[in-house]
Amino acid sequence: MTQVHTLEEYLRTLEVSTADTPADRPRPNAARPAPHNQSGTAKSATVTSTTEHVSTSTRNLVSPRPACFSAYARQDLHPSIKTGRTVKVPDPPMLDDGKKPTFKEWVTKMRDKLLLEAARFPSDEHQIAYVSSRVKGDAARHVTSQRYHKSLSPYDSVEDIFTHLSSIFENPNREREARRQYKNLAMGEDQSFQAFISEFRLLASEGNISKASLKNDFWDRVTEPLRMATLHLLTDSKVTFDDLAATMALYNSDMNHNLTI
Repeated sequence: MTQVHTLEEYLRTLEVSTADTPADRPRPNAARPAPHNQSGTAKSATVTSTTEHVSTSTRNLVSPRPACFSAYARQDLHPSIKTGRTVKVPDPPMLDDGKKPTFKEWVTKMRDKLLLEAARFPSDEHQIAYVSSRVKGDAARHVTSQRYHKSLSPYDSVEDIFTHLSSIFENPNREREARRQYKNLAMGEDQSFQAFISEFRLLASEGNISKASLKNDFWDRVTEPLRMATLHLLTDSKVTFDDLAATMALYNSDMNHNLTI
């Protein structure tokens, strides 16, 4: 090997070494030129298309989530769902003589309370104790006598309390009376449509009137102008009682408006 004694000689040695390297020999770190052939354009298009597809797929993966996912991530939920705590329901009013509130109103609210706050009343004993705390006066006397430790027929569940109080405060002939009132019900000329349909629905519920007969019964009991305006709906099997009532409400409103003009 040639010995290098000075810097100038070392630089000349590098120039000679570079000159001896073939021009077409790829250098270690040099990028290779793209191949030149007839299918080069097609390959380039394929690579571009694939790149675009991958890019689109990637964008889809990182695209914003729907609002429902965002809400879930932010925990924008009802407090009872977010924290897992029991929903707090107001205590039912105290039941006394079955008038204010009526037994039906009281027992409906009581069932809602026991359902929505079930975690607070895990056993029959818990439920009985709570229901017993929401009675006073006449109702309390009946419940206390049945819960007395020497009672021959103590309550086994809240359903026993409800059945007991129902037999005392509910009219056993109420269904029969409601059916009688329902049969004689008719809309007065000066009666508001809203007041009439409210009474009709109430009597139908208390009298356990079949839903299948509500449509024809309601049509029979409204005023003559409303019957004539909706006669075509009566024979249409696709029109339900609710549809008929809603249409009659519109006709009634229009009639009242025309009378005031």
